[in-house]
Amino acid sequence: AYDLSLRATLPFTHARVLSLGRDYALASDVGKVLLIAEASLYEQLTEEIQRYAFDIHTAYGCETILETVSGGSHRDIKNLILSYSFSLDGAVFIGDIPHATFEIADDHNKYGYRSWPCDLYYTDLNGEWGDTDGNGKYDKHSGHILPEIFVGRIATGNMGRLTAETEGMKRYLDCLLYTSDA
Repeated sequence: AYDLSLRATLPFTHARVLSLGRDYALASDVGKVLLIAEASLYEQLTEEIQRYAFDIHTAYGCETILETVSGGSHRDIKNLILSYSFSLDGAVFIGDIPHATFEIADDHNKYGYRSWPCDLYYTDLNGEWGDTDGNGKYDKHSGHILPEIFVGRIATGNMGRLTAETEGMKRYLDCLLYTSDA
């Protein structure tokens, strides 16, 4: 992982590294899931991340696509999601995938200025998002504002001295393996 503030200045690259077709014998309400993994983390944990993709595929019978990404911004990630949006049910981010930020001038007319990471930006595939003051943070959300897909995150880069990012992710993904066998 690298400094997230520098990520948007690096060129965005992505690559499809795994694609599993829908298994109609196992079909559930989940038809297609997109996994987006940070490329540097994927290089170190290829086996574990691919196993997670196979687990999702096996559990839901859904089409499962794994993309790796490097550089870029939240807009690049959103465009990648939109490129898979036909019949997409959800996306799971693995590693430090950029987030959009939303802000309001006066939270509930009581608490003053606030801003926060906003994954609703990714789940709402057809709403309109605006940055009226041009500071890189969304402050307007209109149109069709309800989410069309789910988004989840698996990240361990913020664990401080408890564990290194790669080791924490490996331990988490391995824990999923052991608990699913029980």
